[in-house]
Formats: sequence, structure tokens, C-alpha cells
Amino acid sequence: MKQALALVSLLLVVGCVQHVQPTVQLPDDASVESKILIMPTDVELYELTAAGLLEPKADWTQTAKQHIDTAVRNTIELRGERYVDYGNDGVIALEHSQVVKLHAAVGRALRLHVGTPGFELPSKNGTFDWGLGPEVAALRESHDADYALFVHVRDSYSSAGRVALNIAIAILGVAPQGGQAVGFASLVDLRTGEIVWYSFNMPVNADLREVASANAASDSLLKEFPL
Repeated sequence: MKQALALVSLLLVVGCVQHVQPTVQLPDDASVESKILIMPTDVELYELTAAGLLEPKADWTQTAKQHIDTAVRNTIELRGERYVDYGNDGVIALEHSQVVKLHAAVGRALRLHVGTPGFELPSKNGTFDWGLGPEVAALRESHDADYALFVHVRDSYSSAGRVALNIAIAILGVAPQGGQAVGFASLVDLRTGEIVWYSFNMPVNADLREVASANAASDSLLKEFPL
């Protein structure tokens, strides 16, 4: 029994970070003087139930969003980048909401077709050609920025019932499945809509409801931020 409990504890707390770096380069005219729009983070947190369902948790989401928004701004400021805050208390305006949704969809495709070996798209012919299209012009016009930094995070945490179930199935020799964090960040050229940098380096065992963990997640995602 003790061995089974130890195994469950290990599997629930041990995570890894995906280190997948882009081959794309910033435009020649990019510089430390480029104005970077810091978009409000796209965050959603869930509770993983005993039945394996993901239930949205509004209070967790709000707490995590506040922590990550602050952490991202602090990370950028400490590096000395010139940034433009989106404002609006972190609430995405209706005219920009589709851009955020598009970034989420493109980011998921990037994780699969660029970040996962064996799932490359033959149509890309080995080149990096990903972007958000002309929709980003709305952000350039509204905030007078050259680039926009997007951060997308989805996280889930096991309920007490799920933890109990994991212990039970571990005793039977079945690997338990708990919640985990998934995130990515992208830097988008607002003149062309092209993604010029991205990062999947998200600690999968981060508890984003905690300030220290949110800070660590931000540092990991933006570790090799180019500007």
C-alpha cells in the first residue's frame, strides 16, 4: 500500500517542460525600441472530476489570470523591453476577441504540427509559415504597437474524488491521470500578422493559483524572449 501511495504522489507532482524552440527570425528592423503590446493572458482553469470530466472553475481562473498577467508584465519589465499595456483591466474588447481565439487555435496547431515529432505538415515543406493574418491590424491601430505578445494557458487540477480514484487504480497497477498545465506564448508582428517567435516551455505541474508558481511559469515561457 505504501509503495502504491508513493507512486501516486510521484506521478501527481512530477512534471516536465517541453523545450521546443523556433527556427524563425525577427525582421531585420526589429530592435529594442520596438513597441510590444502585452495582451491579457488567455487563461482557463478546470477541476478534473472522478469521472474524468473537466469542469470550469471561474474563481480559480480569475485568480490565475491575475497572477499570470502580473508575472508576464514583471518578466518583460525586468528585461527592459519597451512595452504597451493593453489596459481595460485585462478584459479583451469585443473587436479583439476573435484575434485571441484565433491565436489559441493557431497555437494548438503549432504544438501538434511543430512541437510534436512525426506530425509535421508536408504542405509546409519544412518552412515556418504561421500567423494570425490581417485581423491583427485592429491591435496595431488601437495600441500603436509593432508586436503583440500573446500567452495562452489551460490548467486542470484533480478533485478529491479523482485523487482517491487515482490511488485505487494505482494499486491495481494502472497509471493514474491527474490534471496538468499546458501553455504557449507567441510574439506576433502586427504589420504582417506573422508569428515571429513562440515558446511551449510550460511546466506541466505548475499550480497557477499560487503566485510563486505563476511567476515560475512566466519565467519559463519567456525564458528566450527575443526582444
